Order: sequence, then C-alpha cells, then structure tokens
Amino acid sequence: MTFWLLITSFLFGTGTVLYFGIGLLPAFSGIVMILFSWIVGLIFALFMAFGILSFSYVLFGRNDLLDQRKHMVAKGIVSALLKLFRIELKVTGYENLPKNNSFLLYANHTSELDIPILMNAIIDQPLAFLSKMELRSWPLIGLWAEAIGCVFINRTSLRQSAMAMKQVALNVEKGLNMAIFPEGTIKHNPRELLTFKPGAFKIALEHDFTLVPVAIIRDHLSIKGKNIVLINIHKPLSPKDDAFETTTTLADYVKRQLEGDLQ
Repeated sequence: MTFWLLITSFLFGTGTVLYFGIGLLPAFSGIVMILFSWIVGLIFALFMAFGILSFSYVLFGRNDLLDQRKHMVAKGIVSALLKLFRIELKVTGYENLPKNNSFLLYANHTSELDIPILMNAIIDQPLAFLSKMELRSWPLIGLWAEAIGCVFINRTSLRQSAMAMKQVALNVEKGLNMAIFPEGTIKHNPRELLTFKPGAFKIALEHDFTLVPVAIIRDHLSIKGKNIVLINIHKPLSPKDDAFETTTTLADYVKRQLEGDLQ
C-alpha cells in the first residue's frame, strides 16, 4: 500500500504540472516541461514518504519493543523499496524458524536492500538488526530503526562495539529476534562471501542463543525486469553442540552452510 501511495503522489505532482503548464508549452519545449513535471512528481512522492514515516512513527513508534503492530507497519514501509526495485522474494525453509524462542539470524550481506529483504522474508515475526552507526542519522529512518530494536555499531571503536553487542544480547533476552551480517560489510559480487568475523558469534556462545543461518541468493539487480531473490533459511543451530567450541569454529561452520547455497 505504501508503494502505491508514493506512485499516486508522483502521478499527482506530474499531472498537476502538465495540466497547468499546457499554456506555457510555446515558451518551453515539451521535453523541458516533462522533465520539470517528473521533478515535481518526485518531490510530491518524497513529501508523502516523509508524511507516512512521521505519522506512523507518532502512532506506533513509541510502542513496546515487541509490539507486533509496530513491526508490521515497519515491514509495510520498507516493502515499498522491494516494489520499486521489482524484487520478488522466494523463501524456502521458513518452517525452520524457531516459534517458541527468540534467535540470532546470521546472513550474508549483499546490499543495502538486505534489511528490507529480510524484514519481508521473516514476515510474521519481529526482526531487528545490528546496523552501521550511520543509519542512526538518516532522517526518520534512524528513528524507525531504533524503534523496532535495531542496534547501531561503530566498528572503529572497540568499546562501543562491545556495548552494541551487549545490547543485542539484551534484545534477544527480551524476546526480539536480531539479525547480524558477520561479514561486516557489503561486497560487489552478491554471490561472494568474505571472511566471517568470529566476534559476531561471541554472544551466541556466551548466552547460548539459538542461531539461524540464512542465505540471501541473488545476482546483480536489473532495471529491465523482475529481480528474483531467493532466501534459504537453514535449520537452527545450538551453541551447546560440542562441535562449536570456539567462535571461529562456529563462524566457519555457518559460512560453509551459506557457501553451499551461493555456489
């Protein structure tokens, strides 16, 4: 619905300029008028987007961390990005998600769209993210990210990183599912995996949290047609397993699982 409201705003702004600008066509070329109408249409759409974000935040943003309505509103808002890029999700292994306890989700990092992709793939459970610190300063987006339980990390500061991981653990203990990208950065090739940082798995071992490896499988996005993104949810892992004695062995095991999906 959010997507269609933005499209309607764009068309309204474009149509208004073209309707009232017909009399100016002798003075301005048709191409100039069309370009100007598109710019006005985009401005209308941006105002609508900020209006939706602001209004919905006032209604739901300050609700309880696990309030289902707040998370569904957030998922609906970011779903507009998937429609804009013509992304269609195909999810396998959904039955593997734990139903009776919160968990840590570990996924490969392919682009800035991974957050809306995972939010809409895990549609009926609340999900927040360990995100880069810069996201916190984005107008309204940062407010909404914090509202749904996202934790912001500054990887250049060991002290702040430790505090961020502690907050992730607290969120999971409260019942919120948290997603972590253990590569720590985005790479050019969406089917490539960088080294998984063992430190990202430390809280799983220390707190005995259930882990769910998730593969985001896609190629480079195209503007010509539909973009299919496959989400494969693996069976949950327990850090109590004797095979996972250290963060390094756990990180390597999760990486091998995702590598098998990406090949």
